Amino acid sequence: MELLSDVDLVVCEKSPEIGAAWYENSQFSWDKNPIWSKFFSGSKAIWQYFKDAATKHDLEKHIKFHCVVKSAPWNEELDIWKLIIIDTDKDCFEDTCHILLKASGIQNQVSSWTWPYIPGFHGFKGKLIRTANWDASFDLDGKTVAAIGSEWSGVQLIPAIQPDQHAAQSVTNELVKAQLGNNAALAADFTPSFGIGCRRPTPGDGFLGALTAGNFQVTLEWLVRYVCQVIEKIQTENFKAVEPKEEAVRDLYHHTHEVMKRLVFGSVCRSWFKDGKSHGPLTAMYADSRFHYYKATKNVRWEGYGITYWTENRFRHMGNGLTETHLKSEKLAKPLPLLAL
Repeated sequence: MELLSDVDLVVCEKSPEIGAAWYENSQFSWDKNPIWSKFFSGSKAIWQYFKDAATKHDLEKHIKFHCVVKSAPWNEELDIWKLIIIDTDKDCFEDTCHILLKASGIQNQVSSWTWPYIPGFHGFKGKLIRTANWDASFDLDGKTVAAIGSEWSGVQLIPAIQPDQHAAQSVTNELVKAQLGNNAALAADFTPSFGIGCRRPTPGDGFLGALTAGNFQVTLEWLVRYVCQVIEKIQTENFKAVEPKEEAVRDLYHHTHEVMKRLVFGSVCRSWFKDGKSHGPLTAMYADSRFHYYKATKNVRWEGYGITYWTENRFRHMGNGLTETHLKSEKLAKPLPLLAL
């Protein structure tokens, strides 16, 4: 809202509060927080940060909570998006907009997670909890917990639910390393057959500390800058509709697929990077480096878009030759030297 004017913003959020994926499961570049209690903060602290940021910038007035957008067809006659929205009570209502941004992500969708395929899994008589849909009301005290998996979710979950260690973590790590080294078969089970990075890696030694160093700057979001360029064009240059050309989408798909062949993402492993498939395509992230993404999205490549104008003459937006600056300036508001009177 600070980057654009004359925009009536509405955000549909299926959850009852601020936070999106972090509400159920970081830090905004425009609202930095210097008072984190820990370098690696827990979910409650992260959610409270999102809540405080939303309150500080008065963002909740733009959000409709408990709402899920079920469909959003484009109305060719009216040149608007028609949204079908369902709230928590299953009441259905409609809304419309000129510009629709899909920002639901892949970690916060109702159907984004599944139970693992393990024979007899659903015959288990105890409580089943998925980290992607954590049940905070369930009390784990006194319970025997079996954690399945030792990747990103596992390395966060296990230390959080088992704070009373029988031995110091560093000692345990050395013991585990020694144990794995003495058992070749077990060591093989813990060694992936695919390249590091094909699945999401966990932070290595020094990684989190580097993020807090004075000579390090974390930059995560460039897409907003790209979107604002498109919206500003729509507002000022007589655009009625903007859509990617089919051939541009196809070319980008084939380019990404070729790039993957030389990267670890092309290894054979099931990953949410590839929509849960063992083979491509890469759908959850950009295939090249972050700096490459920055350069590629710095300016909109308009040749890849089809543009429809409100009027037959695409230059109608140029108006009568005057600008807003002319109208606001007493000096420039005087008749121009070449203006016929």
